Amino acid sequence: MNANEIIQYIANAEKKTPVKITIKERAPISYGSAKVFGVGDKVVFCDWKELGPILAENADHIEDMVIENDGQLHPLEIKRSVNPGSELTGAFSILDKGSVPRGTGAILCMRPELSAINAENYIVPVWMI
Repeated sequence: MNANEIIQYIANAEKKTPVKITIKERAPISYGSAKVFGVGDKVVFCDWKELGPILAENADHIEDMVIENDGQLHPLEIKRSVNPGSELTGAFSILDKGSVPRGTGAILCMRPELSAINAENYIVPVWMI
């Protein structure tokens, strides 16, 4: 392969976003082709393109979830309300005591628009994932 062929190959290759999710379910969820480990709390490995829609579809079956991507932990809280309280992000700070850095956290909910709680935490409408 010459340099131009390599550049074209990279440009045309399917882009993937591998993620690791630690999840506590309220009810069983089918994760498609993802690799799933655990019986109660589960660890799921998959590409975000496949996993994102599964999580959105099963939001009411999820109690807690932390996404690990690019060496950072991203805590998520899932609520059915339109106006979740910002105090829900208080539990996110427990991740600051670990060795893996904490990235942006979010509360997924029924709010119609994206908004910020502060610089590190967002309120994300479930339809956006």
